[in-house]
Amino acid sequence: MTVLAAQLQSEGHSVTFAGPPSFRAFVEARGLPFASLMFDSEAEIRANSLAVVGGFRETIRTAPRIFNRLIESQLEVLPELAKQHDFILAGGVHGGVPTAAEVAGIPWRWVLYTANMYPSNSHPPITAPFGRAPRFVNWLLWQLTRYMTDHWFRGPINKHRARLQLPLLKDAAAYMLCPNPILAMEPELAPLPPEWPNMDVIGYLDPGDGEPLSDEIETFLATGPVPVYIGFGSMPDPNPDRTTQLFVEATKRAGVRAVISRGWAEFGKNLPEHCLAIGPVSHPRMFARVAAIVHHGGAGTTAASTRAGTPQLVVPHIADQFFFGNLVNELGIAVAAVPRTKLTLELLTARLEELKRDDAMRERAAQLGAEIRARPRPHNLSRLLVAPNEQPLALPSRTVSQRISIAPGG
Repeated sequence: MTVLAAQLQSEGHSVTFAGPPSFRAFVEARGLPFASLMFDSEAEIRANSLAVVGGFRETIRTAPRIFNRLIESQLEVLPELAKQHDFILAGGVHGGVPTAAEVAGIPWRWVLYTANMYPSNSHPPITAPFGRAPRFVNWLLWQLTRYMTDHWFRGPINKHRARLQLPLLKDAAAYMLCPNPILAMEPELAPLPPEWPNMDVIGYLDPGDGEPLSDEIETFLATGPVPVYIGFGSMPDPNPDRTTQLFVEATKRAGVRAVISRGWAEFGKNLPEHCLAIGPVSHPRMFARVAAIVHHGGAGTTAASTRAGTPQLVVPHIADQFFFGNLVNELGIAVAAVPRTKLTLELLTARLEELKRDDAMRERAAQLGAEIRARPRPHNLSRLLVAPNEQPLALPSRTVSQRISIAPGG
């Protein structure tokens, strides 16, 4: 979303970025004005690690409370903020955005990072802990998801709608469904189902190469065989030390070195010489230098891994990660995914050994990565600022500015 915001700013728009308070420094470092939603998603996820790694039942038990707090935060801030703007682009969990746009009388659009955030009989919803199912199963799961969404969100949203003197919702799920969403993902990773063939697909919003790798990383890369990368990004872990030792032992058995990203789980304590723990790092630079990438299957990490042309193993924890884990395997650029709840020493070792010896997969991944990198980056993003059935809010010149609110949700 910062890439989208920065691009719109470069096209002459005045942009305000609304997000969790822990992202203020990250956003402002990119020259974007920031408005805090007062919901610390990082702290909330860390505090509820079992909801992420404990399986489907644990996620369903915990998610409503987290999402309700997020929506409360949005509806406390966004209605007044929206009055100062002409358009809202929302990413992630956006339950408060439609109401904020209604209060201000302005259009909004939802930026999707994955195709299965939008209903279709061709894929299961992000609430499903698997990446593929028959069409009738997908239909049934989407009906259940619609019921759950309405059941979870209607009360918190209507509480604020009453305060804002707006009509109460009877179907929150339908109200939150954007009629003209934007899919910010590479076409190979976002197959469009027949139900919505004309969706705007703008490709992955690539943040660029970023900062060079540290001297420590460069030294590690230069002093032995090409390592694998292991990292679960923003996914927490109730026992990071035990999981770290799982990584250590599996890489030792598979005969590979490893760069282990600490991530929000804080992996990487007490590592032997064949492993190196690292903090935040440029994915494009790092992923181009490793033999394989073991990751959680988040939209951004999957896109960066695929762009790098490096074979993958996805270890999905929640949401769209199962969809991506299945998809990259079907593309032939990843071994079969292993859900986090089923990750064992034996399975991880076997997958690492498979990645190590599969030269055909390495060639397919390299070819697809080269094709994606050869495409021009998304540009002229002002064309996206269009309400349903309206013409784009085109800028007549760079001296005239539309005011855009970027609300990335969680």
